[in-house]
Amino acid sequence: MLDALITDLDGTLARLPIDWERFYSLMREELGKEMKFLEFLSRFHATPIFWRLHKALELLELEACENMEVYSDAKAFLEEAQGLAERLVIVTMQSASACLRALEKLGLEDRVCMCVSREVAPTRLKQLAYVIHSLGLDPRKTLFVGDKVIDGFAASYNGLSTVVVLRNPRCRAVSDTDDIIEDLLSAGVVVVESLEQAIPIVKRLAQRTI
Repeated sequence: MLDALITDLDGTLARLPIDWERFYSLMREELGKEMKFLEFLSRFHATPIFWRLHKALELLELEACENMEVYSDAKAFLEEAQGLAERLVIVTMQSASACLRALEKLGLEDRVCMCVSREVAPTRLKQLAYVIHSLGLDPRKTLFVGDKVIDGFAASYNGLSTVVVLRNPRCRAVSDTDDIIEDLLSAGVVVVESLEQAIPIVKRLAQRTI
């Protein structure tokens, strides 16, 4: 059995229709320039600017939770995976309040032992390190499932078995010499296009940890 299954929320289990256009408008007003969300988190985490924009985004996230689209394969994946892992953990770039509301909508609020949000850590690499340290997990017996390329590399860096769900992939090549799928595979990351495809992988990993 796995020590834990760690999974991302938005983009992996469900889609939150957040009004990003509104948030980026607020960010431009605060910073006086354009900046992508993940860069903003890594550069301004825990600063007064971070907390102001964090609260504004949290309101948009809570609103989006009421119209959350749960992916059709999420329920079956969670039912299968939770029987193969001692603990279920959520890591998310959403706020803690938005994560809790989303878990309530998913019916997971009593089944998740920890939710690590952007208030706790500003990058996926640091979030995963926080989970491993806090719960005393053996990375070799822990699986992370995410939906972004950075999820794969962050989990690989932390020594976790990793599945990245790239739904509706558009382009593998980021340049003439770089194939992002090849890069993920070379780092030991398993790449699938749905959570349904991830189920047999979770089962194999759980069998190897017995």
